[in-house]
Amino acid sequence: MTDPRPDPANTDAIEAEALRRFLAREAGGPADPALAAWLADDPAHRRAYEALATAWDELGGLEDLAAEARRLERATAPSPMSRPNRRGALALAGGALAAGLLGVAVAPALLRGWRADHATGVGEVATRRLADGSVLTLDADSALSINMTGDGRRVELLRGRAWFAVAPDPDRPFVVRAGTGTTSAAGAEFSVGPEFSVSHVGAEVEVTVGARTVAVTLDARTETTPTRRLSAGERGRYGPDGFSPVAAIDPVTAQAWRTGKLVFEDRPLAEVVEEIARYHPGRILITDDAVAGRRVSGVVDGRDPDRALRAIVGTLPVRLQSFGPYLTLLHRA
Repeated sequence: MTDPRPDPANTDAIEAEALRRFLAREAGGPADPALAAWLADDPAHRRAYEALATAWDELGGLEDLAAEARRLERATAPSPMSRPNRRGALALAGGALAAGLLGVAVAPALLRGWRADHATGVGEVATRRLADGSVLTLDADSALSINMTGDGRRVELLRGRAWFAVAPDPDRPFVVRAGTGTTSAAGAEFSVGPEFSVSHVGAEVEVTVGARTVAVTLDARTETTPTRRLSAGERGRYGPDGFSPVAAIDPVTAQAWRTGKLVFEDRPLAEVVEEIARYHPGRILITDDAVAGRRVSGVVDGRDPDRALRAIVGTLPVRLQSFGPYLTLLHRA
């Protein structure tokens, strides 16, 4: 006789409890006298706890969550703060995750009120009209600042992805800074300005053009041609190593995220997870570099991030493990 299939709701509850107990222990709080009894009470308890401990070791989990804690500090503090020590950082990060498991609301738009003029929370896509008549759409969990002056229109993408429909103005170029470069749309020669999107993808910045032409310029002058022009139907990338080859794209498909659809064409799983994470309330971590590099293609609904993640993982030799709604691990199967 085969064992009955595990109850998903019960499994989720066990994994959430394992995470709560594990983080409490790692944060250096008082010893949990009931931990040993809880582990012995059911083999599923021990399996969940040991799986989390193994994943923590594989991830270098302390450093990952400490980095998240430092990001929380930078985003919410009005002045620079000292780097937290290992125990303090872990307590901050563990507390944030534990709070999520206990149902405490954590503000999703971490950059709001800090440097951002416009920001969106997790799962929120918003459209805004700017003072010059340009229109922007911010993807989920994204933020940008805007500086309109008499001689220019300057935008800095602080986080995530944004799409711009630029209002023509021959005297004021429209410039978007992201990472180590800028994307410029002068728009003097047309009655309708360029349309394009800019996004951070891992360590790189991606520029996709839907209409007209833009110029992408790198800060570093290590390349023989530090500026490239991209036309409608083209996608360019740049990063620490300079420009990547320009690729042809379907502008309609490239903008599908504006209506909730996420389209991936031969993309590394790490990049796919980063995009889905903008719509997911918790942390999604990949425990293996080989898993992170797996190539993925597909179309998913960003409005249902759990289903989207499971659909993507279902096409790969990858095992998904959720510890409540605020931590999901992807392992090699």
